Amino acid sequence: MEQPTGEGPYPSSPLIIRVEFTIEMLRNLLVVFEATSDGGSLDIELRESGIWVLTPEGHPLFIGPMTQSRSYDA
Repeated sequence: MEQPTGEGPYPSSPLIIRVEFTIEMLRNLLVVFEATSDGGSLDIELRESGIWVLTPEGHPLFIGPMTQSRSYDA
């Protein structure tokens, strides 16, 4: 995995959304990815009802709940 170096768009680009995952949510996502992906990518949806992943056939699978994220403002 590449680490940001301070160069490029990260510091100056506007934040669109921040997502907080638990280890259990990442495990759920990995299980779905291994079971449904052919090495490509999966779409993730952030909804009021939670975080969902869409299978290649378009079926939504629940990954975990959305929670209020902590503030990072100074």
